[in-house]
Amino acid sequence: MTEEEFEVHARNLVEGQAKFVEGLYRMFDVVEGLTDQLKGFRECLEAWRDVLAAHHDTSKALIDSHESVLKAFAESSVEIRENTEHVKKLVTKVESYFGDTPGLEYDN
Repeated sequence: MTEEEFEVHARNLVEGQAKFVEGLYRMFDVVEGLTDQLKGFRECLEAWRDVLAAHHDTSKALIDSHESVLKAFAESSVEIRENTEHVKKLVTKVESYFGDTPGLEYDN
């Protein structure tokens, strides 16, 4: 191998190493960009998780309030039924004292 060939190979080697180093720097840039993208995606997922947790809490509170309303409605229905029975008994008792004479008619 002549000295000129050696210098050509040496220059090629140096150029190859320079391109390799340049490629490594580009790869680092890509990895940093990917890391930033993943960080942003993670933050987005965390925000979404927080939204879902808030939605879950709101839904649970809504279900609990509906259960309370249903319970109150059921208790109210029972009380109305009991009051209706008491009123019917009272009307029957009043009619038994005073009879069915005109003037005691009522609309149902």
